[in-house]
Amino acid sequence: MAKDASNAVEKKTKEGGKSRPEACEPLSDNDYTALLMAKAIDGLGWTDKDGQFDKLKMVEGLGD
Repeated sequence: MAKDASNAVEKKTKEGGKSRPEACEPLSDNDYTALLMAKAIDGLGWTDKDGQFDKLKMVEGLGD
Protein backbone atom coordinates (compact mmCIF):
# COMPACT_ATOMS: atom_id res chain seq x y z
CA MET A 1 0.00 0.00 0.00
CA ALA A 2 2.83 2.42 0.86
CA LYS A 3 4.54 1.93 -2.52
CA ASP A 4 1.25 2.48 -4.36
CA ALA A 5 0.61 5.65 -2.35
CA SER A 6 4.12 6.91 -3.02
CA ASN A 7 3.79 6.28 -6.75
CA ALA A 8 0.35 7.92 -6.82
CA VAL A 9 1.68 11.07 -5.12
CA GLU A 10 4.57 11.29 -7.57
CA LYS A 11 2.29 10.83 -10.59
CA LYS A 12 -0.29 13.33 -9.33
CA THR A 13 2.43 15.90 -8.59
CA LYS A 14 3.92 15.56 -12.08
CA GLU A 15 0.45 16.05 -13.54
CA GLY A 16 -0.05 19.21 -11.47
CA GLY A 17 -2.72 17.71 -9.23
CA LYS A 18 -3.35 19.23 -5.82
CA SER A 19 -5.81 16.79 -4.25
CA ARG A 20 -5.08 13.61 -2.32
CA PRO A 21 -4.72 10.64 -4.71
CA GLU A 22 -7.20 7.80 -4.29
CA ALA A 23 -4.36 5.36 -3.46
CA CYS A 24 -3.56 7.53 -0.41
CA GLU A 25 -7.08 7.46 1.07
CA PRO A 26 -6.29 4.53 3.43
CA LEU A 27 -3.37 6.48 4.94
CA SER A 28 -3.90 8.46 8.13
CA ASP A 29 -3.48 12.23 7.88
CA ASN A 30 -0.12 11.96 9.67
CA ASP A 31 1.15 9.23 7.32
CA TYR A 32 0.00 11.18 4.26
CA THR A 33 1.73 14.33 5.53
CA ALA A 34 4.93 12.35 6.19
CA LEU A 35 4.78 10.92 2.66
CA LEU A 36 4.41 14.41 1.16
CA MET A 37 7.31 15.72 3.25
CA ALA A 38 9.54 12.79 2.25
CA LYS A 39 8.76 13.37 -1.44
CA ALA A 40 9.51 17.10 -1.10
CA ILE A 41 12.80 16.55 0.73
CA ASP A 42 13.91 14.00 -1.86
CA GLY A 43 12.81 16.26 -4.72
CA LEU A 44 14.92 19.10 -3.33
CA GLY A 45 17.99 16.84 -3.34
CA TRP A 46 18.28 16.82 0.45
CA THR A 47 18.75 13.06 0.76
CA ASP A 48 21.84 10.89 0.68
CA LYS A 49 22.39 7.78 -1.45
CA ASP A 50 20.34 5.73 1.04
CA GLY A 51 17.37 8.12 0.91
CA GLN A 52 18.03 9.55 4.36
CA PHE A 53 17.77 13.27 5.09
CA ASP A 54 21.17 14.96 4.75
CA LYS A 55 21.39 18.26 6.64
CA LEU A 56 24.58 19.29 4.81
CA LYS A 57 22.89 18.87 1.42
CA MET A 58 20.01 20.99 2.66
CA VAL A 59 22.35 23.79 3.78
CA GLU A 60 24.29 23.60 0.51
CA GLY A 61 21.02 23.69 -1.46
CA LEU A 62 19.81 26.76 0.39
CA GLY A 63 23.05 28.56 -0.46
CA ASP A 64 22.48 28.23 -4.21
